[in-house]
Amino acid sequence: MRDGIFEDLVDDLYRFLKNLPVAPMRQIKGDRDIVTDNDFLVETWLSDRLRSIDPTIPIVAEESWKSGPLPDDFWTIDPIDGTLNYATSIPLWASAVSLNRDGEPVWSAVVAPQIGLRVTGDTARQIVSGFAPQPPPEGLRHAVCVLSDVSNRERGDGRNDERRHVLALAQESCARIRILGSSALAAVWTASGAFGVAFLFSDQPWDRFPAIGIARASGLRVLDTACGILSADSVCLAHPNVMAEVMEALTMAEQRMA
Repeated sequence: MRDGIFEDLVDDLYRFLKNLPVAPMRQIKGDRDIVTDNDFLVETWLSDRLRSIDPTIPIVAEESWKSGPLPDDFWTIDPIDGTLNYATSIPLWASAVSLNRDGEPVWSAVVAPQIGLRVTGDTARQIVSGFAPQPPPEGLRHAVCVLSDVSNRERGDGRNDERRHVLALAQESCARIRILGSSALAAVWTASGAFGVAFLFSDQPWDRFPAIGIARASGLRVLDTACGILSADSVCLAHPNVMAEVMEALTMAEQRMA
């Protein structure tokens, strides 16, 4: 596929999102999430566009994918990552897309029209426009940590316990903490250097693969296997200067809880 296809896709998606209908209807989805009419609208538009690029590649999209093993090659679509933000007029939401080969992201894009972002892996470090480039953190104690989300609602699967334990670890180990409500934007701003470490609490491919693709392309270290109190269902993205400290802190936290 020629590079221009991807550039056109990102530009056209940005324009499409800028013109979404206002005041979309929303409904409860699952035990802790919502979905809007525009989630389905964006997913349909993106699915049609990706099929026009290559109709042979399966699409794994949030609102239409049925659970099962992932193909070797596939697209992922998160039509509106941060739907709760979007539905409550908070501008921290984005559409996230990735192309994956042999189960690994080879191209990712995050488009957030309300804050003017069009980001692919190779441009993530340039997005903090108007500010001096962020220096690498001198260590975990000096790093700003971002979490995709934190919930106190009991789920019965231990995932919220994991969130609370990681939040406590970040409070103990990092300079500051931010919670965005969007895995894609957490990855983008970590890749840009604004944050030193990010924890993304999702095992869904449309959350994980775009974020991992952006992170790897921008030189971040990616931890997507179990480590200490962090389960394999979550992902940690960190600047190379601090990843070893992050892994040590995760392991030590598990030992203290034993």
